[in-house]
Amino acid sequence: MSMKIIVLTPCYNEESRLEYYINSIKNQTVKTELIALDDGSKDSTAKILESSGILYSEKNEGNLGIIRSFNKLLDIARRFQPDYITWGGVDEELYPESIEKRLAHLRKSETDFVFSGADTNFYGEKMLYPKLLPQLQRMRCANFERLHEELLKGNFLQAPLINLGKVSFDDLYIDLNTKHFCDWDQCLRLSKKYKASFLDEAVGCIGWDGGNFSKPNPSLYLDKIREMLYVLKKHPKADPQFRYLELLYRTTVCMTHILQTYLRRFKERIEPAS
Repeated sequence: MSMKIIVLTPCYNEESRLEYYINSIKNQTVKTELIALDDGSKDSTAKILESSGILYSEKNEGNLGIIRSFNKLLDIARRFQPDYITWGGVDEELYPESIEKRLAHLRKSETDFVFSGADTNFYGEKMLYPKLLPQLQRMRCANFERLHEELLKGNFLQAPLINLGKVSFDDLYIDLNTKHFCDWDQCLRLSKKYKASFLDEAVGCIGWDGGNFSKPNPSLYLDKIREMLYVLKKHPKADPQFRYLELLYRTTVCMTHILQTYLRRFKERIEPAS
């Protein structure tokens, strides 16, 4: 009996790596299809997708952002009625047996979705599994039979392969009020309702260039704190250690306001009236 396996990928100005990523999906040992959504790229991303022969591609008229694009990808994927689904970014690579190994693990474990290990391209240097970033190290020692309780202490997961014969499409959609912690909120919801497992080996390579952490931005940090508080309100059993963030947020807002007021008054004193 044939299965339909689909990978979802949002793209934005990805011309430099897109073909390599597409080939990593085409080279899977089990037939795997790709649905890609170009989120208003300015480069040749759309042209590459159009000529690639993938299952489906589309370009947004403007830049919707990662969350709305992901939810739109889910809407598109539903029309193709996949049996299994996963997702990833163009900075990632799926090794040839990635999907096959995860399918085998799903069947053996009789679970609803499976997470797996990965090598890491860390600032251009490849770190081989199980040498991991701190977030992924926690994944290896987590108790997946009590995954929801583990996730209440914080997120540590990557994109899973999901059996849509057991998991509802409706449960995959991202909360539009989340961005920085959308995957954490999604995994908390899924782990509360479905059974997860973990394949302890590298089935691909993920990219890591420091992201927002390498670019200090007070406004961005405030947004992250606000959003984490929102997620914590949705999941009130989250570990109390995160509650300090509310105090940190309120203190930061207060200090920012005080500093802005001080700078404004200082500027008024040193600049003569025109």
